[in-house]
Amino acid sequence: MIKMEHVTKYLGGTPVLEDIELEIADGEVCSVIGLNGSGKTTLVKLLCGIISSDKGMIHVQGTQKVREYKQYISLLLSDTRNLYWKMTVKENIEFCLALRGQKCKENKKKVADLLKRFSLDDTGKNTVQELSRGMQQKLALAIALSDDAPIMILDEPTLGLDTCGVDTLCSVIQELKSCGKTFIIVSHDFNFLLRVTDNICYLKRGKMVKKFGLKEIKSFCQGKQLEISVKHEYREKLKQINIDAEETYTEGIDTYGFTVDGIDETIRILSEFQRRGIEIESFQYREPEIKFITSQIEKLLVESNHVC
Repeated sequence: MIKMEHVTKYLGGTPVLEDIELEIADGEVCSVIGLNGSGKTTLVKLLCGIISSDKGMIHVQGTQKVREYKQYISLLLSDTRNLYWKMTVKENIEFCLALRGQKCKENKKKVADLLKRFSLDDTGKNTVQELSRGMQQKLALAIALSDDAPIMILDEPTLGLDTCGVDTLCSVIQELKSCGKTFIIVSHDFNFLLRVTDNICYLKRGKMVKKFGLKEIKSFCQGKQLEISVKHEYREKLKQINIDAEETYTEGIDTYGFTVDGIDETIRILSEFQRRGIEIESFQYREPEIKFITSQIEKLLVESNHVC
């Protein structure tokens, strides 16, 4: 189990994480979301013992001592910082295993299986700098996921991955979870998170707003996001329509985002624009993004009188 009690971290006198309370059970896949600067990476660094907290306590597998609980954690840093660029794929694997006090022979089958699943089995003699960004990410994942540690922390694990790579990652996480592994995942890839997570924690400006169950989170994503772009000159006409939409602006064009349940609601909205004489430049469907999800979460919290 992982437990954070009233954890605070300051940077230059300013709290980047403030009074964090969090519990993650053994075998749980817990994801952390939030906009840039919300404190996600700082949270990861605290859990791994890379930095220390200024207030509060962190318990991992029953101990508060960083030197003791580090052995229980396997970490994937973002931007392939787990890798040594001038070493070959094979040398990276052997070196990382040696750092853990493990011999390559003992983990040969496990590592070979992960390399094959991530389509890296023919790259053993290539240096990391010769690999594409996506292949580098796959190697970093294979190394992190091959660890015997009971806790795996993955920071932006889908960066650079193609569709097949994401599918493989989802499968491996589910398999390891079934063996009792605990995961903490930080990601902006919300569609990926919905496939693997049990719970999602929402960080905002260094504070843990709430921990949501998967069913509750999925309720924020019902339907699709319809984006309609119109010329700026129609803004006054749009003010006459009572619409609940997220607005973004570029030079000369305003874009409105609607959550719709299906084609009937899409037609209704498009027809209303036409009826008002508003010329539509373009419209399209988009998958939910973190910014949209967090805005939906905050609306729910306001409606339930939860301070956000």
